[in-house]
Amino acid sequence: MPTIKPSVPAKVEVEQPITIRAIEWKRLDADSPLAAVRVRLECVVLLDRGQAPPGLLRAFGREDDSAVTLRYQHTDTADLKSHADLAFGGARENLEIDLDLLKQFIKLGTNPDVAAKLDELIDDPEQEPVVLRTGTLAALLEYGMTPTEIWTFVLNHGGAWRKLTPLSDPWLKNKKKREQLKTAIERFTKAAKALRKVQSMDMTEALAALGNVRRIELIDPADHLSGVKTVRVRPADASGFGPHPALAPGRSAALIAELELIAGQLKSLLPPLSRSPGRPTKAIASEFCRDWYNLAKEHSGHPLYEQGAALYALVFDRKPNPASFESLCRRARRANKNISAKST
Repeated sequence: MPTIKPSVPAKVEVEQPITIRAIEWKRLDADSPLAAVRVRLECVVLLDRGQAPPGLLRAFGREDDSAVTLRYQHTDTADLKSHADLAFGGARENLEIDLDLLKQFIKLGTNPDVAAKLDELIDDPEQEPVVLRTGTLAALLEYGMTPTEIWTFVLNHGGAWRKLTPLSDPWLKNKKKREQLKTAIERFTKAAKALRKVQSMDMTEALAALGNVRRIELIDPADHLSGVKTVRVRPADASGFGPHPALAPGRSAALIAELELIAGQLKSLLPPLSRSPGRPTKAIASEFCRDWYNLAKEHSGHPLYEQGAALYALVFDRKPNPASFESLCRRARRANKNISAKST
């Protein structure tokens, strides 16, 4: 069957936005944090390629049709994996991927509420899915670029890198430290979140059952000037004496603040340990920029620097900067033209 390379980008209609059905989480070892190893998602787009060229009509024996519109539906039902199968097939044993890459990929550009919902998804297709209506992936879907296509691009352009072989390389030690820090950060953050949630619950009845809810009464009810005493409140009467949190509010608030402070301090130590000498080389970064420009132009007619910058920052551990990314793309394309000119 003849293939068509459109001269203009297709018109895209999103029939179903990116719907995350389930996320599988695993620990690679006892000291590793939970990592997203598989994301089950689906989306549907309708692509309109415009009028079919005469050559294509002749190939299908439709010469008499003066106007045939090329429209087709593209459904992306995929399991995105946190390893290099999509990009490199059987070369998995020689490759590595950052443990957080897949999780960060699906969260790119989403708001905190959506990101929190994604963290709560488990590997259960029957649960309530999370729909991505905003963020980098949702924006790219508007141009017909599906999550599978973008994930494959990421893996092939720096997301998966060759394992470092020298045993003395300091990055091997740094990586282990980084993973242990991530585990600690995750546990401190979850502990603070869990304690905050517990403190928001009314535990008056449970505390009354333990004898920890008391009321004040006069020693002599007939004499309002008499002394006072404390009396235990029965669980059946506890509803009128609440709400009471599980722990003393002052001490628990201080503990939550301390846990969050420690998590933040540990997080600040991650960037210095994130630089791998074997990962983002100039050649790989240049290839990323050049190929992204071509891919974006093919789909949308525009270079999509904002979305490209977000993906570049994800792969090479940078802060997203569309202006800087635009400069890198221009430099990469110029260098590619110079190489082509020399070869001819």
